[in-house]
Amino acid sequence: MLTNRTKAFWLLLAPALLALSIVLFIPLLTGGYYSLTNWNGNTVGEFVGFENYLRAFSDQGFIDSLLFTAKFSFFSVLLINVVALGLAMFVTQKLGRWTTFFRTIFFMPNLIGGIILGFI
Repeated sequence: MLTNRTKAFWLLLAPALLALSIVLFIPLLTGGYYSLTNWNGNTVGEFVGFENYLRAFSDQGFIDSLLFTAKFSFFSVLLINVVALGLAMFVTQKLGRWTTFFRTIFFMPNLIGGIILGFI
């Protein structure tokens, strides 16, 4: 038996699930189906199965691009997080009278937009 609280939960969740299915799941499933056909952009052709994937993974240019993208993503995410952690640790250190100066320099780019908006 559904309680009023459970009914309210599903009633409030339904619009979000509908929107999510429209913008995420339907295009995902459609793209997956099209990837298994010889679709030319206008009309859906015949079903070819995994032939498109076999052709893509046998192309050396595709493999090189895929590996480059994976390496770039890994190292950029790693570098960004290490630098961000280092900067966060730096501005939280007690550096005597320089603490306020370094925090001001670090946070100034975030403040400039609000200051300019205030002047306008």
